Amino acid sequence: MKRDPKERFIKIHMDSITVKKIKPLLFWHKCEKCKKEFVREPIYSCSYLDDFWEHYYEYHGCSHCFQDKNEFVTWLQDTGRLYTEESLKKLCKERSIGE
Repeated sequence: MKRDPKERFIKIHMDSITVKKIKPLLFWHKCEKCKKEFVREPIYSCSYLDDFWEHYYEYHGCSHCFQDKNEFVTWLQDTGRLYTEESLKKLCKERSIGE
């Protein structure tokens, strides 16, 4: 069996995407779409591994703008804030990972 660093890179980064529905009690969180700040209301929190620094970033979206987790992730990927498999494949090609 041959190891493929390109597929491993893509798998690690796609598996790092986690989306949770949270209800912040103390701190205000800004929705990425409507730019309003919320506390003590249910919002979605998406954390993902950065492709360069190996650091986790987080985005928040309110339940008024997004009906479910999948809609929030799709919107983040469409706006370019969150990577997709295609963008990671292009990044691997640019950095010569797995060639």
